[in-house]
Amino acid sequence: MIRFRQLAIAVLLGLMALTLSFSHQRQILATTDGPSGHIPSVSLQQPGEIGFLTAPAAAEPLTIVVDLLQARASDLTLTQADVAAGSFVVSDLYMSEHTGVTHVYLQQTHAGIRVYNAYVNANVMPDGRVVNLISRFVPDLAGAVNTTEAALTPVEAVAVAAAELGLGLPEALNMIAAEADAGSYLFAGTGVSLEDIPVQLIYQPISTTEVRLAWDVEIYELGGENYWSMRFDALTGELLSQYNYVVHDDWGTAAGQLTSEAPAGFAPEGIA
Repeated sequence: MIRFRQLAIAVLLGLMALTLSFSHQRQILATTDGPSGHIPSVSLQQPGEIGFLTAPAAAEPLTIVVDLLQARASDLTLTQADVAAGSFVVSDLYMSEHTGVTHVYLQQTHAGIRVYNAYVNANVMPDGRVVNLISRFVPDLAGAVNTTEAALTPVEAVAVAAAELGLGLPEALNMIAAEADAGSYLFAGTGVSLEDIPVQLIYQPISTTEVRLAWDVEIYELGGENYWSMRFDALTGELLSQYNYVVHDDWGTAAGQLTSEAPAGFAPEGIA
């Protein structure tokens, strides 16, 4: 009975992961604002395969997942450098109270800078068996990135974002928080945004072979109709992708509300 329950949980989690993948595919197909930055998901489980990826183990779920990721990197089209220590951070890790399953989310990094929407997620049973592992890491990331140094300053990134939206800026932006080593800044939204404006240095995938350093800027328009997450090339200021957190119904077209890149469903960007 217990084994049947465990297999049922494994099947359910596998279907959930597949649903997330298909949902993300639909969102990206509806993107019209430029490069989607979509990295195809790769799973260690074959379609229709039922079972576990590993045997029971007493180690911590994070250790189990990292060991599996590193051992099976080539099956995910990744290099050893892509999965080495320091090439990713833990974006989220929690255990479901109902099933006892631990959910592990890793986000890819390069030179300490996170890669937008580049996640590995895995689910681990209470006895240490891995139900599934799905990767959206960029293959050979080190060979795909364009630079590690931004030409635009955080202030210039906000100015570019405001100009893109047709908004005016105050004569002097008020920076209220800064973690320069992490490439993270916060500006007062006075006169520009209903919320303070976070600016974060990230890497934006353009394709599986091209990844650009970018500034991620969020602006909540004063009218409250749009709350934009926008990524601009940190060298040129080019808009690479954007997403509107405010959902607008559009019954005129089938995908009317999906006109910009939606974040991947694996983990909240706010945690990353």
